[in-house]
Amino acid sequence: MINGFIQNVILRNVVEIDLGIFVNFSGDDDCLKIPHSHSLKVLKIRSEDGLKMPAFPGCFPSLRVFDVKVSLVESGDDLITNLFPCLPALEQLSLVGDLTDCTGEIYVNVGGVALKRLELELSIDNYDDCDAMVVIDAPKLDYLRLQDGFLASYLVKNKPSISEVRLDVGDYEEEFLEFLDEVGPTRLTRFNELFQGLVNTKFISVSASTLKVVFSQRWNLPVLHSLTKLELDVHTSSWTLMLYWLESCPNLKVLSLIIKEKPVEEFDMLEELRLTEVPSCLSSRVKEIEIQRLGKVDEEEMLKYLLDNAKVLDKFTVNSRVYIKDGILQ
Repeated sequence: MINGFIQNVILRNVVEIDLGIFVNFSGDDDCLKIPHSHSLKVLKIRSEDGLKMPAFPGCFPSLRVFDVKVSLVESGDDLITNLFPCLPALEQLSLVGDLTDCTGEIYVNVGGVALKRLELELSIDNYDDCDAMVVIDAPKLDYLRLQDGFLASYLVKNKPSISEVRLDVGDYEEEFLEFLDEVGPTRLTRFNELFQGLVNTKFISVSASTLKVVFSQRWNLPVLHSLTKLELDVHTSSWTLMLYWLESCPNLKVLSLIIKEKPVEEFDMLEELRLTEVPSCLSSRVKEIEIQRLGKVDEEEMLKYLLDNAKVLDKFTVNSRVYIKDGILQ
């Protein structure tokens, strides 16, 4: 019934479809089905089931915006490996993929010759049983957001000059870190592959989860010569982790720190980081520092370190959660 309704709509040459379907399909309608369309420009789908769409050259020649949240396991190969490269006009893609009940490896191939904005969010219920391999082929990509809780494999081809990248991959819960201890060498290759594809990026934002995952495995970061702005989610007790990242950003101009309230346990190497030399970018390149959600007394050490070592600083912005007493910045 639902798919029959969708087919009738497509036959009327609509340019935009926005569907939120949360019912169980019966009979032959095992999932949502979108027939090919020459007129469709915007397609937004939210469903707990799968999505079937034809994947051949010319199937959706006008589609520019594709926003989809579905089960990738039920959607099948046409959607996740064959469809996206067949969309010549696609400029914005937001894919939230549910990998519940997935076993083994699943391959996701996203991109397109016109794609400029990509948001990809993957979720699984058991990272011991399922894994995801993602290939991103979008030479004109300008914005990229990646989110998962298990550190999928990402290969960014063509090394596009992306203006903004937001990374929230991996999880800082102990169960996942213990899992990484067992499979760490293979995940190291993945992380390096991801960053090798981002070497031309100008702005990277890194979540607290990714920050902790990378450091907990003692992974070396590649040098990001093009990076001019870095945004880090940091916990008060482990703010020195930012030094680990600054070493890889020799031309950094803007450092943005977002303070997280949730405490994390100390790492053995944190004390070693306190004794390292000041990152060269902080002492000679960084012109602007932004700090959001400041409000703890024990953040004074971090403030003092930044103000003492940022020798060419032009602008220092603090967004505080509480009143800052006189003298805290002196």
